[in-house]
Amino acid sequence: ASADCIMYDECSRSPTDNPINCRYNGPAKPLNNQKSLSLLRSFCPEIASGSSGDVVTCCSERQIETLSIQMDRAGLLFRRCPACWKNFRSMFCNMACSPNQSLYLQATSFDESVNTVTSVNYNISSNFAHTFFNSCKGVSHGNGKAISAMCGSVSVESCTVKDVFKFLGSPAENPYAPFDIKFSLEDQCFTIDGKMHCPMNESSVQCHLGDRERGVAACSCSDCQAVCPKKPDTPNDPKPWQVLGIDGWYIVMAAIYVSFLVVFAAWNIYFFAQTHLSTSSKDSNAAYSAASSEKVTSTELTYGLTSPSSQAFLTDGSRLSDTEIDCSDRVSGQIEARIEAAFTSWGLLVAKHPVLVIMLSFVVCIALSCGVLFFQVTTDPVELWSSPQSTARQQKAFFDKNFGPFYRTEQVIIIPRNQTHYIHEPESPYFDPPVHRAFGPVINKKFLQKVLNLQTNITNMKVWSKAKKRDISLTDICFKPLSPSYSTCAVQSPLGYFQSNTSTLNKVAIDFDFGLTYADFVTHLIACTKNPLSVNSDINLKLSCFSEWGGPIYPWVVFGGYSGKEYLNATAIVLTFLVNNDANRESEQVRMAMEWEEAFLNVMHKFKNESHEELDVRYSSERSIQDELERESNSDVVTILGSYLLMFAYVTLTLGQYKSCRRLLVNVKITLGLVGVVIVLVAVFCSLGVWSYLGFPATLIIIEVVPFLVLAVGVDNIFILVHTLQRDFVGADSVEAKVARVVGRVGPSMLLSSLSESVAFFFGAFTPMPAVRVFALYAGMAVLLDFLLQISCFVAVLSLDAKRQAAKRMDILCCCASKKVEKAEKAANNKPEKTESKGLLFQFFKRFLSTFIFNRWVRPIIISIFVGWACVCLACVHNIRVGLDQELSMPEDSYVTSYFDGIKKYLSVGPPVYFVVSGPMDFANPVHQNLICSRAGCPQKSMLNQLSQLAEAPNYSHIVSPPSSWLDDYVDWLEPSETSPCCSYHKSGSFCPASNRTADCTPCGVNFTTDGWPVQGEFFRYLDFFLKDNPGVACPKGGHAAYAAALNREKRQSRTVGVSASHYMTYHSVLRNGDDFINAYKMAVKISDDITSHFKDTTGRDDLKVFPYSVFYVFYEQYLTIVTDTAINLGVCLAAIGLVTLMLLGFDFFATFIILLTIGLILLSMLGLMFFWNISLNAVSLVNLVMALGISVEFCSHLVRAFTVSAERTRLEKARDCFVHMGSSVFSGITLTKLGGIIILGFAKSQLFRVFYFRMYLGIVLFGALHGLLFLPVLLSYIGPVSKHRQIVRKVAILMENI
Repeated sequence: ASADCIMYDECSRSPTDNPINCRYNGPAKPLNNQKSLSLLRSFCPEIASGSSGDVVTCCSERQIETLSIQMDRAGLLFRRCPACWKNFRSMFCNMACSPNQSLYLQATSFDESVNTVTSVNYNISSNFAHTFFNSCKGVSHGNGKAISAMCGSVSVESCTVKDVFKFLGSPAENPYAPFDIKFSLEDQCFTIDGKMHCPMNESSVQCHLGDRERGVAACSCSDCQAVCPKKPDTPNDPKPWQVLGIDGWYIVMAAIYVSFLVVFAAWNIYFFAQTHLSTSSKDSNAAYSAASSEKVTSTELTYGLTSPSSQAFLTDGSRLSDTEIDCSDRVSGQIEARIEAAFTSWGLLVAKHPVLVIMLSFVVCIALSCGVLFFQVTTDPVELWSSPQSTARQQKAFFDKNFGPFYRTEQVIIIPRNQTHYIHEPESPYFDPPVHRAFGPVINKKFLQKVLNLQTNITNMKVWSKAKKRDISLTDICFKPLSPSYSTCAVQSPLGYFQSNTSTLNKVAIDFDFGLTYADFVTHLIACTKNPLSVNSDINLKLSCFSEWGGPIYPWVVFGGYSGKEYLNATAIVLTFLVNNDANRESEQVRMAMEWEEAFLNVMHKFKNESHEELDVRYSSERSIQDELERESNSDVVTILGSYLLMFAYVTLTLGQYKSCRRLLVNVKITLGLVGVVIVLVAVFCSLGVWSYLGFPATLIIIEVVPFLVLAVGVDNIFILVHTLQRDFVGADSVEAKVARVVGRVGPSMLLSSLSESVAFFFGAFTPMPAVRVFALYAGMAVLLDFLLQISCFVAVLSLDAKRQAAKRMDILCCCASKKVEKAEKAANNKPEKTESKGLLFQFFKRFLSTFIFNRWVRPIIISIFVGWACVCLACVHNIRVGLDQELSMPEDSYVTSYFDGIKKYLSVGPPVYFVVSGPMDFANPVHQNLICSRAGCPQKSMLNQLSQLAEAPNYSHIVSPPSSWLDDYVDWLEPSETSPCCSYHKSGSFCPASNRTADCTPCGVNFTTDGWPVQGEFFRYLDFFLKDNPGVACPKGGHAAYAAALNREKRQSRTVGVSASHYMTYHSVLRNGDDFINAYKMAVKISDDITSHFKDTTGRDDLKVFPYSVFYVFYEQYLTIVTDTAINLGVCLAAIGLVTLMLLGFDFFATFIILLTIGLILLSMLGLMFFWNISLNAVSLVNLVMALGISVEFCSHLVRAFTVSAERTRLEKARDCFVHMGSSVFSGITLTKLGGIIILGFAKSQLFRVFYFRMYLGIVLFGALHGLLFLPVLLSYIGPVSKHRQIVRKVAILMENI
């Protein structure tokens, strides 16, 4: 059917200053202006296909220029997808200029006064309409979709073709619509007033197919899902191995335990039968029973170390001849004999010159302790938990150096306590949205006004700065993305929709004819949450959705506590203030920021208290965590001090003997105990000094943990030394001889435990984790120095105390002799009282506990229980949770704890993640461009296309939006435009922004290749202009706000000639707990590694790399390898202990194996405790596990060595002997000392202390005591080493003397 025009040329302007077309019913007119024809051909080639004079159109030269401007604006959104862009142009070219205009359009109203068309019907075939919509709905724009700008008040997810057409044709919603346009979807022609009308059904292009004949390429994967390959099935999280619905490891360990019980029971039955057949065993048991009921003999009390008669027999009772000593026995004996002789000589030397030894020790300690003048404490979480050599740390350093450090974030979450929904009751019956719609409790003007007042108070707050010597405000330190055009701080707030202005918030549109309100703050919020990029949300209010600082406000960032995309059902508001940061924490910028943050926290604390009844306020600043960690340490100083004082008091009071009142002041050892405790503290202090000299900063963990560790080791040795001296009655030797003999006996055992612990800690220092490494260094040195001070200074004080006691002088008042004791001894014919210890604990161990434990029926039960427990722990180990919940690191009453809870409940988007491209990437090279880009024609495996695909599966990838791309937006920004190009420059050569164009501005005129890329020689020429251009209506893809800090440019003569590094930002999904953070980081690393591999496969180069960066990665990297690090760390420490133990036990492999086995079972029990008591595996618990390993040595090594040197003849007797004598000292030295102090830790305010210190310390002591004092002696009674060790030592010593 033939058709004419219904409008032609421009006759007036709309209220939004858009030109309105003139009414015209007539044939199309020739287009003779060559410039206009050329312009029309650039975007409507189908209409302007003829030569000049042959082309007839329904649009004038002015209309073509207007259409060109509008096409340029739309092109910045949709040009990246050729199919979409072709369909979009076809739709508006046919409406504005088609010579068959009246076939598709019907004018429905006019303004007779100016002869203009005021409304039209535009008939479009449903096929074209849906193809157009489907080709454009996936086109990316920044981190969102370009179609969102045309969906009006409908979300992108719910947007349909009808919603788009409604927006495009409504001047109330679309500021560029000159008049009302009603789009009608028709598939058949129809007649109106005898005139035929048909739908516009121009040939459309599907986005995944393109149209080669007309030169229209298919869109890229990131813009058209149909182009993307079929989504691979995202792998599900690996399911735990189960058998019949039960964890498979439980089944396996249960089977192993049952098998053990069967074998162990059979072995016990066999052993029991063999024992009854051996009369010698019966006689031996009877002899021992008789001896047990008698008075303790000299041989028993000295562990059989010196009695010649005890050296004459092997473990089976036979004598040992010289010929029975082979080469290995001789080596073993020589080692043992020389060690004992060396300690005996050393003990004699110290005992003879105690004052000199004390003075020398004092001088050395003073010299070492002076190192604390250089003492530094690391509180920076990054320095504390992340190694400078770690991958995440190096990547953070790269990011900070090339793009600047991530902003300091100050955030406030505000929740109305009244959660009643706000009912919006408009006065107008035509109000949109529907009447009486219910909104979330935050959509309340009174509430919003309070939030605005708080926001204004914070932004205007003045703070005195010591760094600047003047008052500063947020403006001095904040992030200003559009500076210098906008000097306002970037504040993410829903009040940004109203430019943070009270008058704008209260603005309403009123129909004065009826006195009804038909637009207010609610309609504005509806429009802005649906389309944050709108510059005119409502034609009546005439308000922009852009904030006062020039950037968009995304609703998922500022609203919280809603479901799906229903932003206005939010129950919370989130305010975020971005502050500039500096990698140098001592810089003026950081110091000013911290001063302002301190005032910010004070303001928030006051606001929270004042508005407590109405609002639930949760807040945090960049400095909050560090402040709270310091406060936490200070708040628990009293608790820690009380714990240590209780342990010190126990040691001081329990070393003495309390057998009679008349000898109380003589036998008490308060001074000796106090000196022993002081030596422990001095050892810790000296360790701090040594490492401070060497420049190793300490951590709070060291101050809190190392004294506990050294006290455990040191007190154990103190009790063993003192108890051994108290039980020594061989002859009437001098005090010096007795002290020398005691040091010779227990010195090797002290050396064994202390040296193995120190070496283990020093080996543990090879771990890359700073907190664990520094702890290991300080602990290893402290244990070593404690041993040296005990074997010198404490032995000297011990000899002085023994002489005091022998002289019957009182403790503390050592110059005063006890006359009551002297009179009592004279009355007893000068027979001094023996000072052997028959204390309650010793007697309890000897007469009751040993009898019960070594009962033939109890021993198998003990072994079975411990093996069963080990199997249970082993079955649960793989279920230990990895990570550290942020809440646990804070005091229980901390405001940060409620803030963390608010993040979990109310935040709707996760932290930003940047995919950084490093290496010599030549972005002007098409090969390298195709590695990155997501425009039409880009490979499906390009980085941005892969990330866009992964964003479609956020549950798997933890990425929720396509990444923003400076490369794609820069090329779109460069696209030539005949009327309003984004890229222009003044005659002087400076940049001419589209928002402020003057007459002397000249388009850049970049030449493009056939693939749509700037030619290589011109690629970087205008990059600096792009990064200066603020996004706006004319050029929404200006790169200043989004990309000014996204590139590290290589410059020559102040012009960019290359890009050495760039990043591409997207967002993580909401991360609510430690597991989410770990999995998000793990997935980001995997994605980056896959992209890097693709780069290498494509280019054959190894220097092009991609890595992910987010502000939290540096803290969570450790958890990717924490299990491996824990296994290696503990394994190396165990190996070090085994090596030292093996050498100091005279290469007794079996005794070493038993020690390592027991320590391993203690560690396994600790891991089981972590599972059952909900203690996660992290750096803090790893430090405690390493410490547990060290303390376990104390529980095991003393008893095993006492067993190997015992003179008793059978395993059972040896085990009973070491248990009674050494076990009682270990029990009183470690177990009882620690329990009191640990119980006090349970009352600490810090959750970290209660979980990781109280629970784990309690486990260390209880499991150490149970395994060392129950399991180990019983195990030794079964399979203890039955070597000729003690007899060989004696024989070798005699042989050496003869030589």
